[in-house]
Amino acid sequence: TATSAGMTYDDFTTELVADERFRGREWDAMESDVRTSFQQRYPQGRWDDSRQLIREGYERMRLRNRSGAS
Repeated sequence: TATSAGMTYDDFTTELVADERFRGREWDAMESDVRTSFQQRYPQGRWDDSRQLIREGYERMRLRNRSGAS
């Protein structure tokens, strides 16, 4: 699925999981920082339309990375 900015949610969530600023953080503690990052990187993107899918992708990738690390 692509956002209106032409990137995929998986692209952005992969970047989030790899970014040390967000590593190990819960969504609620980092959402405002993620929103800022999203809006800076994809100024044509619509956060309100993208937020839930980005959150779900982030949580899914975090769980996958956590289970793969053990």
